[in-house]
Amino acid sequence: MDELLDTARTEADQGKRKTLYAQVTRLAAEDAPYLFLHHDAEIKVWSESVRGFEHLSDGMMRMKGVWLEKR
Repeated sequence: MDELLDTARTEADQGKRKTLYAQVTRLAAEDAPYLFLHHDAEIKVWSESVRGFEHLSDGMMRMKGVWLEKR
């Protein structure tokens, strides 16, 4: 992609530039197939007796190693 962009920047012929930038666009679409436009709010309830819970930014709650401490 870098080579295509460098070539397109220096190409004087508009038709050739259009073709090169179309190739860049195709590569970008192939390399980045996921585009997240919306993220739901993460709502979690917490208690001081919960132990071992680790918040992960992917939103998944992994409960292995989580326990409730007796008060």
